[in-house]
Amino acid sequence: MKNGLFAAVLVAALASCAMDKNVVDMTIASETRLADAGGASMRVLLVKEGDAQQWQFFYSNIEGFSYEPGYEYVLKVSRENKEGEIPAGASSIRYTLIKEISKTRKTSQNMPENIVQEQ
Repeated sequence: MKNGLFAAVLVAALASCAMDKNVVDMTIASETRLADAGGASMRVLLVKEGDAQQWQFFYSNIEGFSYEPGYEYVLKVSRENKEGEIPAGASSIRYTLIKEISKTRKTSQNMPENIVQEQ
């Protein structure tokens, strides 16, 4: 009986850990950058996932999130693979806002330059 209960608890804990891997904390920079998107230029968010130290260019959108320049955000976001046919150049991952943890008026530090020059 004890072994069965232990196994059930272990399976539940492992399943919970697997599901949590699809939930991440993201820091969104206070400014966007101009980047190349398959031959065209577009403004993209700068993002740090988890404890990352370097900003990354983020070409997707986050469902339920409205970006306002001049604020740095910390968000809890879910990631899931999209189903069906995905258009060329589109992300295969859907990002959805779970919770806005903070929104702080500030200038983010150590941001990279634009990839594409503004014209």
